[in-house]
Amino acid sequence: MIRRRIHSFALALLATAWAFSTPSGAAPGAAGATRGSAALPASLDLPDEALFAQVLAPELTAQLLDSRFVGIALRAPGRVDIDKRSSLPLLVASRFDGARGWALPFDGLAQLVAIELQTGQLRVQPAFGSDKRSAPAGRGARPSPDDMRQFGAQLTWVDARSRLAIPWQPGCWAIRLVYHDWVSNPVHVLLESGQQRSAAACRPASSAGAQIDFRLVRAAANMTMRVSGQFTLPAEALGADRTALAASVLVVTPNGAALERTDWRIPIAPVPGARSISGVFDQEWAAQLTPGALAYLIVAGQVLGPRTWESATTRAR
Repeated sequence: MIRRRIHSFALALLATAWAFSTPSGAAPGAAGATRGSAALPASLDLPDEALFAQVLAPELTAQLLDSRFVGIALRAPGRVDIDKRSSLPLLVASRFDGARGWALPFDGLAQLVAIELQTGQLRVQPAFGSDKRSAPAGRGARPSPDDMRQFGAQLTWVDARSRLAIPWQPGCWAIRLVYHDWVSNPVHVLLESGQQRSAAACRPASSAGAQIDFRLVRAAANMTMRVSGQFTLPAEALGADRTALAASVLVVTPNGAALERTDWRIPIAPVPGARSISGVFDQEWAAQLTPGALAYLIVAGQVLGPRTWESATTRAR
């Protein structure tokens, strides 16, 4: 028996359409890959004009609900003329079961992560609601087993310019959504002026042959964290600064009470004419981790992880 409830509402910066149903053939709580266990419905591959209009046909939420997708995903226009537009619309799609939704409240834990690919500038803000770093309200009584198995689908509009305070000037931004242990696909948005239009789209450097290995260590005695590792990247992955790579570690917690972030720059010395660059990094900082904390390494336009505090190898993606 399928139960479905659909409703929609709009706020100044947020509009959401929801749907719920009991799963058919999908394993309750199935996590799949961080980008989802199946493809989004093709109907959600909206053209740029539809994204700017921020109008969704009611059946799109139902199609997402009836799909086998499990995860989170983003859609955004590939180009934004900053002389004619005042916002950067993101469409956030999500589908997961009640067990995950109760254990990890989506609206309280979803974080937008935006990287300007030329400068390495990083912006991180809650995708929805307040940017205060306080724990969300209590979750209340545990839902019934039927509600825990029930899947929900959600389509949400977010103005990335406003949420992330993105400078309204030409640039190339890669945006992802981090939802605790899930990471969305990246969307790449070229901000351009009518007087400075580019023939090329906003695309990241090729990750072919790129590898970033890193290790996370917690020293309980002095409450310090250390991230160390090595990397090999194509030379085209370097931004405007040819002497250093911007890097960050983002620590997220299941209760949303503390979002730790440390930024640093990795010195590099590219060899003229070389097609790749290699180097090492080692950064230590003071931090207090709550149980269940996870960490992401952000470097060269990539969001790698999540990882716990133990040795790990992650390939750039």
